[in-house]
Amino acid sequence: MGDIGSIETVAGNFIAGEKMITVNCPAGKNAVSGGYNIQGSVTASYRSNSSGNPTGTTSWTVTQTSGNTGSGIAYVYCA
Repeated sequence: MGDIGSIETVAGNFIAGEKMITVNCPAGKNAVSGGYNIQGSVTASYRSNSSGNPTGTTSWTVTQTSGNTGSGIAYVYCA
């Protein structure tokens, strides 16, 4: 197995009223995992493209039940 290099973490905050967020890796990097710190219940967490399409590999998308201000942070781990 080859070395994937260093892992870079990118975080994004949910916007008030939004229940879905997609966090993007920097150009040339792919998502290897993702995570979240959410106020409500998470209904989905998956690798995606920048528009939330699960066939992509450059981003991480999280959907939740809460739409409150400051309701959470989503993370993508990129290599």
